[in-house]
Amino acid sequence: MHRAFAVVFLFAAAAQGGGLPAKYLPANAIRRGMTGYGLSVFQGSKVERFEVEVLGVLRNSMPKQDIVICRMSGAGLEKTGIIAGMSGSPVYLRVGADHKLAGAVAYGWSFPKEPICGLTPFENMHAAMESPVPERRAPAAVAPSAQLDAPLELGQRRLSEVRLTTSPPAWERFAGGTATLYRLETPLYVSGLGGPAFELLRRELEPLGFMPVQGGGAGTGEDAEKIKLEPGAALAVRMAEGDVEMSGIGTCTEVIGDTVLGFGHPMLGEGRVRVPMATAVVHFCFPSAMRSFKQASAAKTVGALTADMQAAVVGRLGEPAPMVPVEARLVRADMKGEETYRCRVIDHPRLMPRVVGAILFNALTTRGELPRENTLAFKATLHLPKRQPITIENVYSGASSSRSLADALDEVVGPLNALCNNEFGKADIERVTAELRVSDEATTARVEAVRLERNDYRPGETLRALVTLRPHKKEPVLQPLELRLPDDLPPGTAQVLVCDAGMHDRLDRQQAPHRYQPRDLDQLIEVLRLQVPQRRLYLRMQLPDRGVALRSVELPSLPASMFTIIASPKTTGLSVTGKSVVASVETPFVVSGNHALSVVIRPRQTP
Repeated sequence: MHRAFAVVFLFAAAAQGGGLPAKYLPANAIRRGMTGYGLSVFQGSKVERFEVEVLGVLRNSMPKQDIVICRMSGAGLEKTGIIAGMSGSPVYLRVGADHKLAGAVAYGWSFPKEPICGLTPFENMHAAMESPVPERRAPAAVAPSAQLDAPLELGQRRLSEVRLTTSPPAWERFAGGTATLYRLETPLYVSGLGGPAFELLRRELEPLGFMPVQGGGAGTGEDAEKIKLEPGAALAVRMAEGDVEMSGIGTCTEVIGDTVLGFGHPMLGEGRVRVPMATAVVHFCFPSAMRSFKQASAAKTVGALTADMQAAVVGRLGEPAPMVPVEARLVRADMKGEETYRCRVIDHPRLMPRVVGAILFNALTTRGELPRENTLAFKATLHLPKRQPITIENVYSGASSSRSLADALDEVVGPLNALCNNEFGKADIERVTAELRVSDEATTARVEAVRLERNDYRPGETLRALVTLRPHKKEPVLQPLELRLPDDLPPGTAQVLVCDAGMHDRLDRQQAPHRYQPRDLDQLIEVLRLQVPQRRLYLRMQLPDRGVALRSVELPSLPASMFTIIASPKTTGLSVTGKSVVASVETPFVVSGNHALSVVIRPRQTP
């Protein structure tokens, strides 16, 4: 009785001092030996109870945050251990005759032989709801290890210290009285993706703390309209809907008015967000000695997550969360007609590019792998409000389907990622459209030889080259190229380069780096519009002129004395520029290869 009175007194004092409502248990009132229960959904939408015992507390394991170590029992947890998808499951501890919300399941133990978890104190989750939400926020760094308030005995193991990680360790780590606690992964329910696209998505999202799980339609017989978000209910973050469905699954911890708190840890720690929040149905719990998980899917969108913080995700019921439409039209040589795939995806800087990439990859491969020898022509358009769209159009080809796919996806996902994560301001994207055409023939050609009309030239003359291209499995073809030389070209030896698009792009970026270093959103969009068609063949001559660029202003062809002064190491914000004359011609092939030659520039003839 005295012990219960002391706990109640401690709780009351903490609540008065910290501003936490009296119905919740503050972190400093949690002690080893306290018991209670938790709530979660293990099948369907029914919230079930499991039992909880506090084993210890990791004080200050994160900045101004403890982690409570608990043993769970009941609801089949002895068989499954802690389950991915339980993140946010509320835990209520007994205080006198009452039970008070103390925290949420958020962390897993490195040896799942017992259902032991780490709780995020609800005090921290409540603070996340009331704190100002920054535009961008990285997850708070965890301490390398934290001391338990007292040694913890688990069978023959005696633990005094716990290591904290953001992802599950590759194997059990237990040495010198130390074990590993990690943030529970978020199961990502995926339907509509084929095997190759699912593997691509898995590689992209597992490092971010997601656990992609492939599934079909919901088919549970649950009435989505009757499911509501309440403590212990499954909580979904809808990432894609339409021909492809994706939803991250966690648990609702508490609902305060129209505010929803869940997960007990960040999703990605982005700070201010606006992404769809939905109810969810749990199809079943998959037991595994390594990582048990909930197979669940989103039911009905009921609001938006508005904050992604260290201790919780925060949502608002009824809040809209716009999604970005994605449409991909596919024509393949091995199928009749065309197919169109339509989805809506999450508007999130780190997730949208990855999800769009997986959807485009899926459109290309859902009918099977591309032909081994193929040509992939694509045109992708990023539609922006109140701006001209960014159109990305190119052709890739080769004797490897994976190479064509990877190169093509990079050209689309790269600009999308640059827009979503730029440093200048939010770039709204209205929709993404793509046209994809795949033939069953490799249309590659390599530069085999180059012959110049002659080896010496005068300023103002035209340099003519005849390039031998070797198409894949075909006879060589000749491609002429012409380059008019500048009238002020100084005498001496000059280098001539016949090159493919990749080399041309690299040299351009080396000679004029300032053109690819935007200083505002408008400049970034213009940089993303720059394209180097893979079917063009380039003829370049580098000129001896050197200049500098200050921000976006070029000072070309500077005298040597002026160049030395301006380009001094004492001056910052400058980049040295070069200059080349360039000619190019379009070919029927995706060209690869480079050949360099030297020519002599004679003095200009005087009349």
